[in-house]
Amino acid sequence: MINIIFLYIQFSIAIFIIFFLPGFSIMYLLFRNKLRFFLFEIIIFSFSLSIVLINFLILFLNHFQIVLNFSNLATSILILIGFPWILTTFPQFNTKKIKKWKPAKKSSIVIQQKFNFIQFIIFNLAVFLSIFLSAAFLIQDIVPNNTDLGHHMYWTQIMNNNQDIPDYKTSDVIVGEHIAFLVLTKITRIPVLSAFPVLFLSLIAFISFLTLYNLTLRLFQSKNLALLVFIIAAVLYPISAPYIKFASGGVVGNIMGNLFIPVVLYFIYLGYKKNQPILTALGIFLSFGLIYIHHLSAFLLIFILVSCFLMQLFFSLFIIKKGFKPTRQGLFLVIRRHLKLFINPWSVITIIGCLGFFFFIYTPQYIQNSAIKTVAQAPIKESHQGVSLASFLSSTGEYRAAFGFFGLALMIFFFLIKKPSQKKWLKKIQDRLISLKFKLKNKKIGLEVLGLALIFGWTIILIILSFYPGFLKVDLPSRRVVNYLIPVLSISAGYFIYYFFTYLKFKLTKTSFIIVFFLFLISLSLNGFADSLSYYKKETQFKDVMQTFHASRYLERSTNIQDVILKDHANLVADTWIKFFLLRGYDYVLSRTFDYKYKDPTSNRDKCPFIMATSPDSTQGQECFQENQVGFIILRKGFDNYFFEKSINFSKIYESPSVVVFKNNSKNERFKKN
Repeated sequence: MINIIFLYIQFSIAIFIIFFLPGFSIMYLLFRNKLRFFLFEIIIFSFSLSIVLINFLILFLNHFQIVLNFSNLATSILILIGFPWILTTFPQFNTKKIKKWKPAKKSSIVIQQKFNFIQFIIFNLAVFLSIFLSAAFLIQDIVPNNTDLGHHMYWTQIMNNNQDIPDYKTSDVIVGEHIAFLVLTKITRIPVLSAFPVLFLSLIAFISFLTLYNLTLRLFQSKNLALLVFIIAAVLYPISAPYIKFASGGVVGNIMGNLFIPVVLYFIYLGYKKNQPILTALGIFLSFGLIYIHHLSAFLLIFILVSCFLMQLFFSLFIIKKGFKPTRQGLFLVIRRHLKLFINPWSVITIIGCLGFFFFIYTPQYIQNSAIKTVAQAPIKESHQGVSLASFLSSTGEYRAAFGFFGLALMIFFFLIKKPSQKKWLKKIQDRLISLKFKLKNKKIGLEVLGLALIFGWTIILIILSFYPGFLKVDLPSRRVVNYLIPVLSISAGYFIYYFFTYLKFKLTKTSFIIVFFLFLISLSLNGFADSLSYYKKETQFKDVMQTFHASRYLERSTNIQDVILKDHANLVADTWIKFFLLRGYDYVLSRTFDYKYKDPTSNRDKCPFIMATSPDSTQGQECFQENQVGFIILRKGFDNYFFEKSINFSKIYESPSVVVFKNNSKNERFKKN
């Protein structure tokens, strides 16, 4: 027990040093005498910057063939943390104070984010429930077993053993999805085959919840609304939403994408609103970092940024001045302000530096493999041609989708209102639109509408890519794209719910309001947990997972690199972890996948693994065995193993309650039963 506690303390300290201090050092160097941020913003920005900085650091060391061992990594990280602090001692790095922002006191960049007593209780209760419910879900899968996690941890273990960046030779994986895990396992010495990958991904998911809270606070300047958005994202849907399922499943790219996309938009929004190019430059830096972390997220971020810019131009044509007549002035001011933010020394230096790194230090493998060409085309696969409404609602949550779209409609409604309402409840709602609605001062034209453009640009482009990807000639997995809508729909859903109950508060008695509010919360909670209740009822897969691991160890000891192994991915639990134990190549083990994938007319998938696993003694089966030189087959007991047990061509060499291994007699005449 003491050892486990020590490991958790060691893990927590490593997270703080590796994934907070590097980013905080940069933030302190750049903003100690300029800008001040809320504490949660410092956590979010420091964490995001640290992930990108660590990625670039490891790729930089690998480029110069520096061995990625403990001493080199620890030294490099300490230099990365310490160098910005050393620069702060030089007078030339003491930047001038800027009047538009309150100067930091005593070189601090953090301002206190004050809650009243009720807000403090609600926030801490929400944090507790988020962690508790997430832990209750993750404890079922805390032993690594899921498919995507197995793929990623295979590459992490290869890096850990070889102490360098491998040549992937595939566009399916990206180096930035593994570097963070490599650094953690090297520094802490905690094995990859442990709970730490899932815990780290859960931490990233929680930081993304905090990002939504702070982004909502900046957009609407309402702590109550921001708290509601945090509750919707972190409490009411912690299990049914993909956040935690992706964490346990090891969907690293989507988890990081749902953090980095809001943070990049956050930086650009603050840079535009406060007229600070350095904030925009940091947004550009994180955007480049996302290219090395997840290509789908980076690709969608480009679409989102363009969409937000176009939406801002669109809304800027309808300024509340002399009616709703279009004006060119607002349009020109918006364009000029964007040019000023993106064409300045900070942004230009950042872009040049990132491009130099891209071309001369490390070019992502998927670029070298021309993976972009396969994405920038009309969708071919059925799963890439758009989702159905039922599938969309299943991914986002029915309530969240409905309230999210109601919230968008409400924003437009208040945007179109020319004069403040005389009704008390309506006037209060309108006052909360301060960051979304135009003011009449020319210098403010296009500024207050930025929040509205951000929400709508973020939402509309992802809806188009989810339902009609062929319209933009984009070939992406539609269900994955839908998941990127969850953050922005959480914001707009919270917006609607908050102002809906603001209206009810003025119309109902206090007792009636409380009853309606709690009935609403219960209904929302049950909807959020509906598809998760069955998960709690099912038995844990711990025994099956451990038996797959033991069988993998057996194959590792009993076979060599020349032996070809076939596994049953369709039925075997944690089968992708077999190659983690073997470490003989990413595609070393042949895999029989799900039956429906062989029926896809657009796929050229080899059907031999399916035939060998289901009809080993058929003519086609024997031809496939001969062609692929398969010597060993690992199956889930009770699924297709009957055909092998009755065959004279195969012999059982390993058996457990869940896993069975056969050898091909014609291929392994010298093999002795173990």
